[in-house]
Amino acid sequence: MDFHLIKEEDKPSVMRLWAYCFENEEDPFYNWYFNNFFNSENTLGSYSENKLMANLQLNPYQIYVRGKALDTSYIVGIATDPAARGQGIVRGLMVESFREMKRRKHFVSILMPYRAHFYYPYDFEFVYHHLKYVIPISDLKRQGAGYGEFRQIDENYIKNKNDYQELQEVYDKFTKNKHGYVVRTEENWRLLVEEHLTEKGYITLLLEQGKPIGYLFYYLQDNRFIVKEMAFANINAQKSLLKYIYNHNSQVETLEWNAAVDDLTYLSLPDPKQGITMYPFMMARIIDAKEALESIDYSRDITGTIKISISDNLATWNEGTFKVEINEGKAKVTKTLEPSDVNLGIGTLTSLYFGRLSASELEFLGKISSGSAKKMELLTQIFPKMNNFINEYI
Repeated sequence: MDFHLIKEEDKPSVMRLWAYCFENEEDPFYNWYFNNFFNSENTLGSYSENKLMANLQLNPYQIYVRGKALDTSYIVGIATDPAARGQGIVRGLMVESFREMKRRKHFVSILMPYRAHFYYPYDFEFVYHHLKYVIPISDLKRQGAGYGEFRQIDENYIKNKNDYQELQEVYDKFTKNKHGYVVRTEENWRLLVEEHLTEKGYITLLLEQGKPIGYLFYYLQDNRFIVKEMAFANINAQKSLLKYIYNHNSQVETLEWNAAVDDLTYLSLPDPKQGITMYPFMMARIIDAKEALESIDYSRDITGTIKISISDNLATWNEGTFKVEINEGKAKVTKTLEPSDVNLGIGTLTSLYFGRLSASELEFLGKISSGSAKKMELLTQIFPKMNNFINEYI
């Protein structure tokens, strides 16, 4: 089996596999994606006798991790010809994707799993969760309050690139206390708006004295008000957006909303024991441990050295013991033959790196072993838990 980036002439084969595995040719998203988003230079294929048997896409983004904007590949569209399934092709494709990301200096990768168990063998771990609301829209009757003014965004909005700054201004305030989010560019916003409107969605912008303080991307489908993304600059803006949603109570009965995991709306709902769940959303994996550890900022209060033994059966360059020396907010990472202080797998290191779980939690789960309480304390200081948020879908 041969693995390499596809050529432009292979695009119809990629489209055929996508249509077979996901949306068909008549789906609006299908046509929008391949006309506006797809890039053959970001598509890795698996070939047998020059026939494309499987492929995946490495869509480039930047995510904000521990003080730095890191280039990353968002893996999407893993599709295999049914005649080639069960032959280990995807494993080979994934391993080659790790090599390709390393070449691109994308030291971490993210993906949204359809089924998590499919990706655990590749050492992806959930590092992003949402607080998922599926509640009667009537529960919002006393949650909202009229505040500011609303302006609908339509297809004419995307013709003026300067208007994206309004969305960006709200997003910046919303993500100020969050971690792991996508650093959105003007192009990201253009694609987000285009894709959402293509799928018959609605977008409203909330303003206070002409200044943007909130926005809502949503759908009205099958008696449901489905929030794709809600962002707000302050609590008054959130209450106004909730009131806006409630004002649809004559049209729909149910609200579906994947909120940030730190959202507190549930505390004031009439029945918070119903319809609210912690929803695993996005997985991540460290591709290059040394480079990933050297790329982020650390607390300047920390000075110390810890030797971490990493196991990684798929990206062999991560195998071994690494000496991590923290000083003045930076890390120097070198391979060493010295005995390790802690032992863990690359997936566990990913959970630490993104701050989804603490060192003590991972030790309790049996995913970290160490004979030194002092080194475990240092590991906890190096990787404090973080408030992760991401809401990208392609």
